[in-house]
Amino acid sequence: MGDAQAYIRTGARLAKQACLQFNGSKVDGMKQSNFKKRREPLACASLGPYGVSLCDASEYHGNYVNSVHAEELKSWHNSKLRVLAEEELDLYMFETIPALVNCC
Repeated sequence: MGDAQAYIRTGARLAKQACLQFNGSKVDGMKQSNFKKRREPLACASLGPYGVSLCDASEYHGNYVNSVHAEELKSWHNSKLRVLAEEELDLYMFETIPALVNCC
């Protein structure tokens, strides 16, 4: 996952850099964040569904839920989250699994 981690880290750093540039930019001599009382942007991470890694559109139907153990799902997300956490972003978003599983 070396290349993937590098891409994840680069994306996070670009998001933070864009926020810093926005926050420091000027519009007619005013800080853009004060211009029309705009809110300053947040650098956000989106951790997509496991199904996207399967390249079979299962991120839309979730057919993998009966064949993938919960520990594998946790590990898949944790590997990405560890990299993103090091970048100290403002917000972390997680997508849900589009399937219903009876866990009880």
